[in-house]
Amino acid sequence: NNLLNISLENLDIKKEELKYILQKYKLKKKYHRLRDGTFLSLENNREVEFLENLLDGMDISYKELDNEFISLPINRSFYLEKLLKLMDRKDDKKTTEFP
Repeated sequence: NNLLNISLENLDIKKEELKYILQKYKLKKKYHRLRDGTFLSLENNREVEFLENLLDGMDISYKELDNEFISLPINRSFYLEKLLKLMDRKDDKKTTEFP
């Protein structure tokens, strides 16, 4: 069927709160208060940064986050691979800068 299915089930962030977290991230907020009262730091948060880049780069709507999978054309897998490599490089830089 030439679709790439991406599951967000393995994230440490609840799917119900993703939209609100990402909206605050776009507004450059430092924290987001979760429904259970705890605070989630949005600064240097790999998962939130990855999701924001994924949604913007692949034109995925917040509504699609409610689905079990995000389905994308297979040709977008190259962008996803590039995004994952970019995230890995950021981790490598942090590791080498601060041993």
